[in-house]
Amino acid sequence: MTATSRPQHPNGSLAPASDGGESFAKFFECWILEQSRDLAALRAAATARPDDADLRRLVDRVLGHYEHYYRAKSAAASADVLPMFAPSWISATESLYLWCGGWRPTSAIQLLYSKSGLQLEAQLPAFLDGGSLGDGDLGGLSAEQLQAADQLQRRTIRREREIEEAAAGAQVNCLPTPASSPFLDPLTNVNV
Repeated sequence: MTATSRPQHPNGSLAPASDGGESFAKFFECWILEQSRDLAALRAAATARPDDADLRRLVDRVLGHYEHYYRAKSAAASADVLPMFAPSWISATESLYLWCGGWRPTSAIQLLYSKSGLQLEAQLPAFLDGGSLGDGDLGGLSAEQLQAADQLQRRTIRREREIEEAAAGAQVNCLPTPASSPFLDPLTNVNV
């Protein structure tokens, strides 16, 4: 730990401050540069055939680099988890892969509901025995907070549907028409 009380990587770089995704985005950019240097060192080692001790140090350094990344990511997620669900530091292509893989903004809201329900269920016996619901966890969300989450989910679902419809329209526009495709028989509309 340094005077800033943030975890420090052996190369001197600090983990991101706990001010959300923006600082993690900057950290991620630096981490990618370090990863490129590590990859170059590993490739050089593959051709140079260093002794076992040197190779072990290199592998340990690379593994330490990954451990540092996941510790920093965990700390950033603990401070503000939302940027981890909609990362600003990934490319548009990576966002597309997340979308095609089934990750939607509503997934984060569904996680909220699921976690809230589990925590409420765990507190239910004590509540029924005259206790109160715990503070500081999702089981203690107020009616107003749940209503706000519901409204956010409804707006998000509408926007997701708009995006899905636009994507479907784009796919339809990419289909060849019989007149435009030199590979379709104009009489049968079959590929020739």
